Amino acid sequence: MTTIETPTQYPLLEAKRWKHPDSYMGEQYDNCFVMYSRTGDSGILLNSNYETILDRLGITTTETDTEFTACFGHWACGHVDAILIREDSPKLAECEAILSEIEDYPSLDEDDYFEREIEEMHEAWAQMDRRERLQIIRSGIIKYSYLDYLQGADWHTMYPEWAYETIQNYVNY
Repeated sequence: MTTIETPTQYPLLEAKRWKHPDSYMGEQYDNCFVMYSRTGDSGILLNSNYETILDRLGITTTETDTEFTACFGHWACGHVDAILIREDSPKLAECEAILSEIEDYPSLDEDDYFEREIEEMHEAWAQMDRRERLQIIRSGIIKYSYLDYLQGADWHTMYPEWAYETIQNYVNY
């Protein structure tokens, strides 16, 4: 197995080299980098980036010799999903470029992130009763961007008409 010749060849990846935790008793990944990870508590951004990285690197649920995912149980957050890259992977330069991209701007795919954000807003809105929705609208949390989204979307299939009119009345005060 070939190893990286110098630690500075891929400095962002080198900083993510697998380190054996003291309390870990599972498989060893000493020749791997932890490219990216998420937990059961991760938010929209981490989940979006995780899935985007899987897509960009062509990683599926099937393990390859050089790129794969692993799931670790964790007492605090339930589990940790990790994208692992072996040090002899032909995709090291691509991984380094992705990490550099994240350093420059946190979202790898704004469209995916926005879709996830809207989906989460819909789920939260659907779980609120009318009183809670009016409080949110009156507080000014919902502003033009969401109203614009509702106007462009097929909003009447997602929300009753009173919700859209109420939002419109408070936003356009």
